Amino acid sequence: MRCLIVLLLLLCTPVFAQDAAFEKLAEGFTDRYLELNPELATILGDHRFDGRLTDYSAAGLEQQRQFYRATLAELKRLSPLSRENQVDREILQTNLEYALFQLDTLKELEWNPMIYTPWSALNAPMPRDFAPLPQRLASLVMTAMLIGIGVLCLLGVGLAPQLVDLFASG
Repeated sequence: MRCLIVLLLLLCTPVFAQDAAFEKLAEGFTDRYLELNPELATILGDHRFDGRLTDYSAAGLEQQRQFYRATLAELKRLSPLSRENQVDREILQTNLEYALFQLDTLKELEWNPMIYTPWSALNAPMPRDFAPLPQRLASLVMTAMLIGIGVLCLLGVGLAPQLVDLFASG
């Protein structure tokens, strides 16, 4: 009986070790993803990145690509996993593959100007009582300034020329 218990524990140990590695990777992914997408962090109630906007420059997009690819490579090395973490890994992997599809194939940043206007980031800090009103207002003002500067800078950078012409003509 003792041998059977020891054998079962030995067989289960790699799963537990891989599960811990997966959970650490998933937690790190979430933190970095929210840092790269600060408007989403604010909307979700994470105020570490208030007053910042997603970097849609070529360098910023390449940083996202590298992050997604590195996370995918790490996910593929994590096996075996418990059933719960297998499902979570599949969800994360599918979302990472879709994010790369959006960047590299769909290229919505080149034809959809709404990507560059994160108006939801302006509304998110105000109705939530996460900080005193002056701090929430400061976050709102910083975000509004960044949006205004970003819109001015992005006219001609990233958007397809016909969209730039459309917006420039009013």
